[in-house]
Amino acid sequence: MPATRRPPAVAKVLERVAGSVRDHELVLPGQTIVLAVSGGPDSICLLETMVRLRRKLKVGLVVAHVDHGARADSGVDGA
Repeated sequence: MPATRRPPAVAKVLERVAGSVRDHELVLPGQTIVLAVSGGPDSICLLETMVRLRRKLKVGLVVAHVDHGARADSGVDGA
């Protein structure tokens, strides 16, 4: 089965995020990241990004659903 190629824009974003994580030592290989996601589009984008980068960054992921309360209607995200 041939490998699926990412669109150039997606690959570029993933490289930039991975580079920033490494440059600023936001996480180190072997660490586990806890992502607090609400189900909104920005949280889902973060989740998808980190799922795609977890092997490259050599980190573990734990995902927790959290209603950040940033918007009055945030309780309906992911419903």
